[in-house]
Amino acid sequence: MLVPFTRHSMQSAVSLNALDYHGRLILYPSQSTRVWRDVGVQGRATLGPVQLRAGVFNGVEGSAGDGNAVMAKNPGDLPRLAGHARVALLGEEKGFFYPGIQFTDDPVLSIGVGVDWQRQAIAMAGMDEAANHLALAADVYLHLPTGPDQALVAQATAVRYDDGDVAASTGYGGFVEAGFRFGKFEPIVSFERFNSDQTAGDLTAFHLGGAAFLDQHRTNLKLDVARTRAGATTATWSATLQGQLSF
Repeated sequence: MLVPFTRHSMQSAVSLNALDYHGRLILYPSQSTRVWRDVGVQGRATLGPVQLRAGVFNGVEGSAGDGNAVMAKNPGDLPRLAGHARVALLGEEKGFFYPGIQFTDDPVLSIGVGVDWQRQAIAMAGMDEAANHLALAADVYLHLPTGPDQALVAQATAVRYDDGDVAASTGYGGFVEAGFRFGKFEPIVSFERFNSDQTAGDLTAFHLGGAAFLDQHRTNLKLDVARTRAGATTATWSATLQGQLSF
């Protein structure tokens, strides 16, 4: 199941607003998930406008190491712990999968916080011993109808990862995404930034694109043009066109 960390990482892939996830800001430990999913037990409770999720998961498998080339990682094979708390200030946020965009006349405004932790889950060259993985997140989501069949759709997420001093995943980051849908069409812009403790982990990306929701989530066409700079590399341009057809 999806690890309860941020609203963005718990969104359904078929109901995203932009073309894709901001996946470069969801930095789970290597070999701890498969497409952001992990095996475990999770509880979910809805208390009025508040939704709580907490789970115990497998995470990174424990290994004793051989004393030479392979570093011991989570030698006690302790589980991963993750949780997310969300408050709906307007409307409702009660589903198991959150939508990136909604086609309703009801406004939704929600805020959330999340945590993901596992002992000694990070092991790499330059470490004396495996480091703990700690991830913290805060996010906000807005769906604000402004007229008949039109709405402002926006979300933002801030993250902090602590995976040890030498890990490129250690640092601060976040993204902002916004679009304005009028009828079947929506221009969308977003910005991603991750400031790593190691230059190799830095990320800056600007996205400009849009969507044509011909039949809402069932049939749509999306375009994304991005300028991305990762680490110390030269910034690159990319363009992606994607169609979705569900039947």
